[in-house]
Amino acid sequence: MSNDNIMYSMVLLPILMSVLTQFITRLEYINFQKLYDAIKNFQWYHLFYKQYSVVLKGERIRNVCQYSGEVTIVESFTDTFRALWNYLVEDMNENIIEITETNVSSNEYKKKTNGFFYVSQPTIFLIDYELQLYGKTHNDTEVIERKNTNGSCRSDIITIELFSYTSNVDTIKQFLFKLTNDYKTIVKTEREKSKYIWLF
Repeated sequence: MSNDNIMYSMVLLPILMSVLTQFITRLEYINFQKLYDAIKNFQWYHLFYKQYSVVLKGERIRNVCQYSGEVTIVESFTDTFRALWNYLVEDMNENIIEITETNVSSNEYKKKTNGFFYVSQPTIFLIDYELQLYGKTHNDTEVIERKNTNGSCRSDIITIELFSYTSNVDTIKQFLFKLTNDYKTIVKTEREKSKYIWLF
Protein backbone atom coordinates (compact mmCIF):
# COMPACT_ATOMS: atom_id res chain seq x y z
CA MET A 1 0.00 0.00 0.00
CA SER A 2 1.45 3.32 -1.06
CA ASN A 3 1.82 6.34 1.19
CA ASP A 4 -0.84 8.18 -0.83
CA ASN A 5 -3.38 5.42 -0.20
CA ILE A 6 -2.56 5.42 3.51
CA MET A 7 -3.02 9.21 3.64
CA TYR A 8 -6.40 9.00 1.86
CA SER A 9 -7.52 6.27 4.25
CA MET A 10 -6.50 8.29 7.26
CA VAL A 11 -8.44 11.34 6.03
CA LEU A 12 -11.48 9.74 4.41
CA LEU A 13 -12.18 6.96 6.91
CA PRO A 14 -12.83 9.31 9.88
CA ILE A 15 -15.04 11.53 7.70
CA LEU A 16 -17.08 8.56 6.51
CA MET A 17 -17.36 7.22 10.06
CA SER A 18 -18.52 10.63 11.27
CA VAL A 19 -21.20 10.89 8.55
CA LEU A 20 -22.41 7.33 9.27
CA THR A 21 -22.58 8.04 13.00
CA GLN A 22 -24.62 11.22 12.40
CA PHE A 23 -27.00 9.32 10.13
CA ILE A 24 -27.54 6.50 12.66
CA THR A 25 -28.07 8.99 15.51
CA ARG A 26 -30.75 10.87 13.57
CA LEU A 27 -32.66 7.69 12.73
CA GLU A 28 -34.21 7.68 16.21
CA TYR A 29 -35.82 11.08 15.54
CA ILE A 30 -37.54 9.95 12.35
CA ASN A 31 -41.25 9.24 12.78
CA PHE A 32 -41.57 6.19 10.53
CA GLN A 33 -45.36 6.08 10.95
CA LYS A 34 -45.69 9.61 9.54
CA LEU A 35 -43.28 8.76 6.75
CA TYR A 36 -45.29 5.64 5.91
CA ASP A 37 -48.58 7.62 5.96
CA ALA A 38 -47.08 10.31 3.71
CA ILE A 39 -45.95 7.72 1.14
CA LYS A 40 -49.21 5.78 1.38
CA ASN A 41 -51.39 8.88 0.91
CA PHE A 42 -49.29 10.51 -1.77
CA GLN A 43 -51.49 11.11 -4.79
CA TRP A 44 -49.52 9.67 -7.69
CA TYR A 45 -52.27 10.80 -10.06
CA HIS A 46 -51.23 14.34 -9.20
CA LEU A 47 -48.04 13.84 -11.22
CA PHE A 48 -49.96 13.05 -14.41
CA TYR A 49 -53.49 14.49 -14.09
CA LYS A 50 -55.07 17.78 -13.07
CA GLN A 51 -56.66 17.85 -9.61
CA TYR A 52 -60.09 19.46 -9.31
CA SER A 53 -60.91 20.59 -5.79
CA VAL A 54 -63.58 22.33 -3.71
CA VAL A 55 -62.81 23.50 -0.16
CA LEU A 56 -65.41 23.86 2.60
CA LYS A 57 -64.71 25.53 5.94
CA GLY A 58 -66.60 25.73 9.21
CA GLU A 59 -65.73 27.45 12.47
CA ARG A 60 -66.74 26.95 16.10
CA ILE A 61 -65.90 29.66 18.61
CA ARG A 62 -66.06 28.57 22.25
CA ASN A 63 -66.10 31.35 24.84
CA VAL A 64 -65.55 30.66 28.56
CA CYS A 65 -66.31 33.31 31.19
CA GLN A 66 -63.56 33.38 33.81
CA TYR A 67 -65.88 34.27 36.71
CA SER A 68 -69.02 32.25 36.05
CA GLY A 69 -67.45 29.45 34.01
CA GLU A 70 -70.33 29.80 31.57
CA VAL A 71 -69.59 28.39 28.12
CA THR A 72 -71.11 29.82 24.97
CA ILE A 73 -70.61 28.35 21.52
CA VAL A 74 -70.98 30.29 18.30
CA GLU A 75 -70.99 28.32 15.06
CA SER A 76 -70.39 29.25 11.49
CA PHE A 77 -71.39 26.16 9.48
CA THR A 78 -73.14 26.42 6.13
CA ASP A 79 -75.93 24.00 5.17
CA THR A 80 -73.55 22.51 2.59
CA PHE A 81 -70.94 21.90 5.27
CA ARG A 82 -73.48 20.21 7.59
CA ALA A 83 -75.01 18.22 4.73
CA LEU A 84 -71.65 16.80 3.68
CA TRP A 85 -70.70 15.72 7.23
CA ASN A 86 -74.15 14.20 7.72
CA TYR A 87 -73.77 12.25 4.47
CA LEU A 88 -70.29 11.00 5.40
CA VAL A 89 -71.19 9.89 8.92
CA GLU A 90 -74.51 8.29 7.90
CA ASP A 91 -72.97 6.32 5.01
CA MET A 92 -69.47 5.61 6.30
CA ASN A 93 -67.24 3.50 4.09
CA GLU A 94 -64.17 1.49 5.07
CA ASN A 95 -61.84 4.40 4.21
CA ILE A 96 -63.25 6.43 7.09
CA ILE A 97 -61.52 5.31 10.27
CA GLU A 98 -61.85 8.33 12.58
CA ILE A 99 -64.77 10.58 13.47
CA THR A 100 -65.06 13.18 16.24
CA GLU A 101 -68.13 14.39 18.11
CA THR A 102 -68.42 18.03 19.03
CA ASN A 103 -71.04 20.09 20.86
CA VAL A 104 -73.46 22.12 18.81
CA SER A 105 -75.55 25.15 19.67
CA SER A 106 -78.12 24.66 16.95
CA ASN A 107 -81.25 23.04 18.40
CA GLU A 108 -82.47 21.93 14.99
CA TYR A 109 -79.27 20.03 14.36
CA LYS A 110 -79.40 18.49 17.84
CA LYS A 111 -82.93 17.24 17.27
CA LYS A 112 -81.85 15.42 14.16
CA THR A 113 -78.49 13.97 15.15
CA ASN A 114 -78.09 14.38 18.95
CA GLY A 115 -74.65 15.82 18.26
CA PHE A 116 -72.35 16.87 15.50
CA PHE A 117 -69.93 14.25 14.17
CA TYR A 118 -67.32 14.98 11.56
CA VAL A 119 -64.59 12.96 9.87
CA SER A 120 -61.43 14.12 11.62
CA GLN A 121 -58.78 11.96 9.98
CA PRO A 122 -56.04 13.81 8.09
CA THR A 123 -55.52 10.86 5.74
CA ILE A 124 -57.39 10.66 2.43
CA PHE A 125 -60.80 9.00 2.40
CA LEU A 126 -63.31 8.16 -0.32
CA ILE A 127 -66.46 10.29 -0.52
CA ASP A 128 -68.13 9.00 -3.70
CA TYR A 129 -66.98 6.03 -5.78
CA GLU A 130 -68.81 6.96 -9.00
CA LEU A 131 -67.32 10.45 -9.08
CA GLN A 132 -63.96 9.20 -7.78
CA LEU A 133 -64.30 11.96 -5.21
CA TYR A 134 -61.98 12.01 -2.20
CA GLY A 135 -61.55 14.17 0.86
CA LYS A 136 -58.95 15.36 3.39
CA THR A 137 -59.73 17.04 6.71
CA HIS A 138 -57.71 19.68 8.54
CA ASN A 139 -58.52 20.97 12.01
CA ASP A 140 -56.80 24.13 13.26
CA THR A 141 -57.28 25.39 16.81
CA GLU A 142 -56.43 28.81 18.16
CA VAL A 143 -56.78 29.79 21.83
CA ILE A 144 -57.04 33.48 22.68
CA GLU A 145 -56.80 34.77 26.24
CA ARG A 146 -58.95 37.88 26.59
CA LYS A 147 -57.59 40.34 29.15
CA ASN A 148 -60.40 42.89 28.92
CA THR A 149 -63.34 40.47 29.09
CA ASN A 150 -61.83 38.14 31.72
CA GLY A 151 -62.16 34.92 29.81
CA SER A 152 -60.78 32.78 27.04
CA CYS A 153 -61.85 32.04 23.51
CA ARG A 154 -61.07 28.96 21.44
CA SER A 155 -61.59 28.90 17.72
CA ASP A 156 -61.78 25.56 15.89
CA ILE A 157 -61.56 25.82 12.12
CA ILE A 158 -62.57 22.59 10.38
CA THR A 159 -61.62 22.39 6.72
CA ILE A 160 -62.43 19.66 4.24
CA GLU A 161 -60.93 19.57 0.78
CA LEU A 162 -62.92 17.58 -1.76
CA PHE A 163 -60.90 16.60 -4.81
CA SER A 164 -61.02 14.39 -7.86
CA TYR A 165 -58.90 13.67 -10.92
CA THR A 166 -61.89 12.72 -13.08
CA SER A 167 -64.81 14.89 -11.88
CA ASN A 168 -64.44 18.61 -12.51
CA VAL A 169 -65.36 21.45 -10.11
CA ASP A 170 -68.85 21.85 -11.56
CA THR A 171 -69.60 18.14 -11.06
CA ILE A 172 -68.41 18.35 -7.45
CA LYS A 173 -70.59 21.44 -6.92
CA GLN A 174 -73.65 19.61 -8.33
CA PHE A 175 -72.95 16.70 -5.99
CA LEU A 176 -72.84 19.09 -3.01
CA PHE A 177 -75.96 20.91 -4.22
CA LYS A 178 -77.94 17.64 -4.23
CA LEU A 179 -76.62 16.68 -0.79
CA THR A 180 -77.63 20.08 0.60
CA ASN A 181 -81.16 19.88 -0.82
CA ASP A 182 -81.62 16.35 0.56
CA TYR A 183 -80.32 17.49 3.94
CA LYS A 184 -82.67 20.50 4.07
CA THR A 185 -85.62 18.22 3.27
CA ILE A 186 -84.68 15.86 6.12
CA VAL A 187 -84.27 18.74 8.59
CA LYS A 188 -87.60 20.24 7.51
CA THR A 189 -89.36 16.87 7.95
CA GLU A 190 -87.83 16.39 11.41
CA ARG A 191 -88.85 19.92 12.40
CA GLU A 192 -92.45 19.31 11.33
CA LYS A 193 -92.57 16.01 13.24
CA SER A 194 -91.44 17.74 16.43
CA LYS A 195 -94.20 20.37 16.37
CA TYR A 196 -96.69 20.17 19.23
CA ILE A 197 -99.63 22.16 20.58
CA TRP A 198 -99.92 23.49 24.15
CA LEU A 199 -103.36 22.94 25.69
CA PHE A 200 -104.34 25.38 28.45
